[in-house]
Amino acid sequence: MRKHHPILRAIVLAALLLALACTLTTSGVPPVQLNVRLEDLAAAGVMKISVLEEGIYQISLAEIGWESIDPETLQLVHRNQPQPLLVTSEGTETRIHFYGQPSDSIYTNENIYLLQTADMPSLRMVEAVAAAPPPDVSPLEYCTAAVRAEQNLLYTPLVETGDHWFWSKLIAPQSQTYEVDLADVAAGAGHLQVEFWGHTKEPTDPDHHVRISVNGQLVADAAWDGQTRYTVEADIPAGTLVEGSNIIDIEAPGDTDTLVDIIFVDWIEIEYSRWAEAGADSLIFTAPETPVRLTGFSGTVAIFDITAPETISLTTLPLEAGAISFQGEAGHRYAAIGPGGYLHPHGLDPAATESDLRDPARGAEYIAIGPEDLLAPLTPLLEWRASQNLSAVSISVGAIYDQFNGGMPEPEAIRSFLAYAVENWQPAPRYILLVGDTTYDFRGYQAPAEANRLPTIMIPTEFGGETSSDTALVQINADPWPDIAIGRVPAQTPGQVAIFVEKTLGYEQQPFDPDWQRRILAVADGQEAAFRADAQSFIDLFPSDYQTTLIAPEAGDLGASEQVRQELERGSLLAAYFGHGSVNMWGKDRLFTTEDSANLSNADRLPIMLHSTCLTGLFTHPAVESLTENLLWNPDGGAVAILAPTSLTLSNAQAYLTTAFVEAWLQSEGQRLGDIALYAWRQTPVDNSSAVEVMNTFLLFGDPALRLPGE
Repeated sequence: MRKHHPILRAIVLAALLLALACTLTTSGVPPVQLNVRLEDLAAAGVMKISVLEEGIYQISLAEIGWESIDPETLQLVHRNQPQPLLVTSEGTETRIHFYGQPSDSIYTNENIYLLQTADMPSLRMVEAVAAAPPPDVSPLEYCTAAVRAEQNLLYTPLVETGDHWFWSKLIAPQSQTYEVDLADVAAGAGHLQVEFWGHTKEPTDPDHHVRISVNGQLVADAAWDGQTRYTVEADIPAGTLVEGSNIIDIEAPGDTDTLVDIIFVDWIEIEYSRWAEAGADSLIFTAPETPVRLTGFSGTVAIFDITAPETISLTTLPLEAGAISFQGEAGHRYAAIGPGGYLHPHGLDPAATESDLRDPARGAEYIAIGPEDLLAPLTPLLEWRASQNLSAVSISVGAIYDQFNGGMPEPEAIRSFLAYAVENWQPAPRYILLVGDTTYDFRGYQAPAEANRLPTIMIPTEFGGETSSDTALVQINADPWPDIAIGRVPAQTPGQVAIFVEKTLGYEQQPFDPDWQRRILAVADGQEAAFRADAQSFIDLFPSDYQTTLIAPEAGDLGASEQVRQELERGSLLAAYFGHGSVNMWGKDRLFTTEDSANLSNADRLPIMLHSTCLTGLFTHPAVESLTENLLWNPDGGAVAILAPTSLTLSNAQAYLTTAFVEAWLQSEGQRLGDIALYAWRQTPVDNSSAVEVMNTFLLFGDPALRLPGE
């Protein structure tokens, strides 16, 4: 992975929820609900619309080149569900309007809507007539708004569910200050909510205690127990809140009976009274029981009832003396939009429908999936696989997103596609090569969003928390085991793909050399005797016609790394490590590091590696290059493929995988690496949760169709 220095970008999410007044009397026929199939995308032109924020969006058909299309046939779809459209015409120009919402996906900031044509009546917004406000009731000139402030600065994988990104961490005793900006503050009380994650857990109760002040006034004193989320709520006295910056002080006094009290702050929300004035010709609000006088609009106001996004109604009101008096249905949410308040999409792009992935005539045994720029350098490898009588294709991941996930760039799209291909393609896929890097910072809070080239499924684990699992993409049948051999090339650039292709082809096309291709190397961490025993048991599995070497230095032997380097330079068919590990090295004694890997010059003697350790395959770190990636990207050496972990697991659980891996290895010469890995994964005892974690987190980095050398 080509790593980037972290770019600390505070992402402040603010959502305004205004509680105002309104009642509607609807007219017209309820729209027809449509059964939209994503596979139909391949049959006609489809426009992919991306949005970032909540609001009413407007698009001219002319700007997307669709001015000749009958607007009555237009249909909007989001995640396979039809969305209501408003179609308007002025002269020769036709526009569409729709309600867009921000993405709730952990994988992307963009929410995707698909605009297409349909042969049947499509969902439309319903016209409504607003009831006149009672003449004896004076409308309110203020409303209730809620502003949420959230900065995603700290990634915490150990959070069990939900959001893993937090604003800050407090280790008691400690205090921190936060700012929440409020606009158009009117007189009145407020309400505060702060979302925490209690990180520590001890037998005592409570584990956590906080005090919260707003602009110097104490408003909350709360305690809770356990490693869990907890929301503190408190009323804010009238006169406390001010226009602009409001200071929130959070103190963890450290006065519980716990050894340590660690908490994370997720977000802060303040509900307050604000003047009912539009900003940028737009106002989103929730209606109370009384009418409200809305101001700040530039002309006639369109009011959309967005309470139920699938059945939006619309009414329009002209300005009278620069304002409108509106009474809605209590509890409903509305978007009031003036002529200049419509939003424009973040992106407008044709969906990738040129290749129908659901065509029943399709089939391939070898499928490479990735962004188009990373697939281009893969052509020599695809041709080589075809010459071995493996039907091979490359597929743009964008086409998979568009045809199997409504354009949303999520790994579930890949799993859905593979499940479909296994069931319907002839021949069905046997080997899947993922071409592209990703990070756990999918939305680009600290790393550039461009680093997310090809996402992975994130799963919870016992010791390491959330981590990546590519095997989850091929767990297709009802059982928990992977069903297809899968490997990843975690490349950021076409140049890295080219290095991978050159090393893979060179490995397979070189003549058999028994001087190193019958050698097995095992390295054991000297920190625990059990690691040496594991390494010895590993090499004992090989018959006598293999040459085996065991490197097992004593704890603290800092010179052993040179011996490891020399043995790798000498060449080994298979090199395995047993012991403690981290993202960029083997063992506390630095038996083998990314610096050592980068200096290897064994290009004509590349090993396949098995890392029976922790974290050396954590390719998702946004700032640190893993040892596995470093081994792959060394153009002068390193390794041709690696089976390596993305999390923390125990050695006794890893033994199931390593033993089965060797069993499959010895079954026959000249087989493919992915078949060996798949066999090993599928021998996992599913009643052993630790072994299942090993299966899900020991990933194959390299080509699953890599053919092992034979005499």
